[in-house]
Amino acid sequence: MNWLRKLTGKRPAGFSDRREAERALIQRIRDSGNDPTQANETTHYLYFANREAASGAASELKARGYSVELREPRPQIPDWAVVAKHQLVISEENVGLVRSAMEGIAAQFGGSYDGWEAAVQPRKAQ
Repeated sequence: MNWLRKLTGKRPAGFSDRREAERALIQRIRDSGNDPTQANETTHYLYFANREAASGAASELKARGYSVELREPRPQIPDWAVVAKHQLVISEENVGLVRSAMEGIAAQFGGSYDGWEAAVQPRKAQ
């Protein structure tokens, strides 16, 4: 499942790469009234062909402070899923650093990183 389609309900048409799509998503989060100074609960999705690889990635993410859920394959998602959550101030720099780390962990265990989503933290009325 494509992460951008899951978040927006649309195919990622018009985006030449994941970073461009992320920039658009970050802008959409900002436009929604997100407080750019507050950390957001951010969820990341990694997929693996077998339980052992998924468990290895889950252990690595837990060691890095993520809350992790291991999901068994389902008819619509035939791979093992690792869902990792943490608090993150949404910015291009932060998202890029986390994406790089997630891609590295996925590669280390023979899987793939499918992207992220974030809960919006509205600005507080003054």
